[in-house]
Amino acid sequence: MKRLTMNDINAYLDGALGDDERQEVERALEHDPEAQALMGRYRQQVDELHRLYDKVLDEPVPDSMLSLLRARPSKPS
Repeated sequence: MKRLTMNDINAYLDGALGDDERQEVERALEHDPEAQALMGRYRQQVDELHRLYDKVLDEPVPDSMLSLLRARPSKPS
C-alpha cells in the first residue's frame, strides 16, 4: 500500500487524481493509521486557516486599494 504524502491528500481533496490513484488513497485512508493521522492534521490546518481568515472575506475592500486597482492599466489580451 502506498504511503500517503500531503500532496496525495491535496490532490485527492481537489479531485485531481485518476480513478486508480483515488482508490489507492481511499484504501490507505481506510486501513492505514498514519494516513488517517495525516488527513486529520490536514483537516485541522484547514479548519485553523478558516478560523483565522474567513472573517477577512466579509470585510469591505479599502477605498485606497480600490483606487489603486482602478488606476492600474489593464494588460492587452
